[in-house]
Amino acid sequence: MWDAGVSIIVGGKHIANWLIGQVKNEELDHQQMVQYAKVIGVDQEDFINALKEVPVMSKEKFKKVAQILFAFVNEISSKAYQNSQLIQSMLERKQADEALAHEQYLMEVIMNNLPDHIYFKDYESRFIKINKDHAQSFGLSDPSQAIGKTDFDFFTEEHALQAYEDEQAIIRTGQPLSKEERLTWPDRPDTWSLTTKLPMRDKDGNITFNTHCFT
Repeated sequence: MWDAGVSIIVGGKHIANWLIGQVKNEELDHQQMVQYAKVIGVDQEDFINALKEVPVMSKEKFKKVAQILFAFVNEISSKAYQNSQLIQSMLERKQADEALAHEQYLMEVIMNNLPDHIYFKDYESRFIKINKDHAQSFGLSDPSQAIGKTDFDFFTEEHALQAYEDEQAIIRTGQPLSKEERLTWPDRPDTWSLTTKLPMRDKDGNITFNTHCFT
């Protein structure tokens, strides 16, 4: 009689076995099986009746069935491993997203609770983020209303042009700038501010945008 089994392995870890059989060989010696029943001490008639219910299969056919089982188990093992990797990747992505959300929350808390005006600009000196105090100085109800705009939208050309030139110099040289500057407004008296402007760099040291704060 024949049987066969395949180990199910996922990610190098054995998790289960898949067994098939038993089947009778076409050349099975029934008399030998009856003698075996005597050896193990079971009722011969019951043993023979049970033996008759076992399917008969040629060696070649059983070999093909075993090969199909092996291929199928390999396929589901591979799929199971891919699924486990996908789940792990999703968990890691979720953790990264949660960490990023927490960092963004902390940044918002810091920016919007400092008495200074804080803002970030891109290469074209366009605002990409400002805090609430700075938005209020522009007469805006929401900081997002400043996104994409420049100093030319809020100040006179005198100040906006000087600020633009300072920021482009920071991008070219990579050097921070601290200065006292006059802010000229189109609809109110001039004000003075102590301003600090810094280049922001990525992990490779490349300047990505500018960040500024002034009081």
